Amino acid sequence: MFFTSTRGVWTANHEFPTYHLQDPFVVQLGDEWTLGGVKVYFGSPDEEKITGWKTVLYGGKSLHHLDLLASGPWNMKDIRLIGLPDGTIGVFSRPTGIEGRRAVIGFTTIQSLEEFSEGQIMKANLFFDQFRNDEWGGANEIHLLKNGFLGVLGHIAYGDEAGVLHYHAMSFVVNPKTGEKSPVRIIATRSDFPQGPSKRPDLADVIFSGGIVRHSDRTATLYVGASDAEAYSLEIADPFVDFEDSGPIIA
Repeated sequence: MFFTSTRGVWTANHEFPTYHLQDPFVVQLGDEWTLGGVKVYFGSPDEEKITGWKTVLYGGKSLHHLDLLASGPWNMKDIRLIGLPDGTIGVFSRPTGIEGRRAVIGFTTIQSLEEFSEGQIMKANLFFDQFRNDEWGGANEIHLLKNGFLGVLGHIAYGDEAGVLHYHAMSFVVNPKTGEKSPVRIIATRSDFPQGPSKRPDLADVIFSGGIVRHSDRTATLYVGASDAEAYSLEIADPFVDFEDSGPIIA
């Protein structure tokens, strides 16, 4: 659901429609809004067993009226979109099980949302050197930098021998014209935030990047979900500002 901020307090705004989605994101493409999120599918209406999930897109000129536009491949989360200066759309993907890897990040461009399809997303160029084979991660929010590069806020994760999950906030930068990218850099971990409850014991060391607000003084406010139970913000150094005036990115 959508929320409205009044004097720093966020409350649900019931003037807007609600959606049965997880990990939502909103991006403006041209003069239209695009809302995306993960839709979970069940065996039947009265069953709780999950049979799969897809990233689905809704779009329209007003957040009050969004129509279902398209969906991504089965069981792929962390698809993100960004409008590029030439009018095309950058698409980040996250396929799983490629060459024995848990998950990798991919990038491609499409001419318009009409080209957004399972087949097109599966053709994305994949970044194989960002994670170890036992790690996984994905893009959470994309920022168009003033030099045309793409600043990617994401997460990187792994599980230890005891089955405990470890999720960190990370960032990297991509040149959408050449595919060059910077190395992944961890920008926050669970220990950077106050101690608090956890949905399950194995989620105690989890933060999930939600978004980042960049400021003019080279700082930024990072927003995360923590241990699947709380949400926090943290003031950090802007992870993208040093790339905005730089030349080629060294991978």
